[in-house]
Amino acid sequence: MKQTEIDRLVRVAGGEDEAVRSLETAVADLRAVKDAQAVLRELPAEDLRHALESRSRAVLRVVS
Repeated sequence: MKQTEIDRLVRVAGGEDEAVRSLETAVADLRAVKDAQAVLRELPAEDLRHALESRSRAVLRVVS
């Protein structure tokens, strides 16, 4: 095996801690998304409609 390939493999293998941290962050983000979805499912339709309309207006202001 060439030295450049060995060097690359050593770099990749040394990235385990960072990969685990990234995965933990992604899982925490996914849990937050799922929690938010669960809360939104429980909202009355009118409250959800109002929130979505407000968000749409805010997006349109940014785009304009």
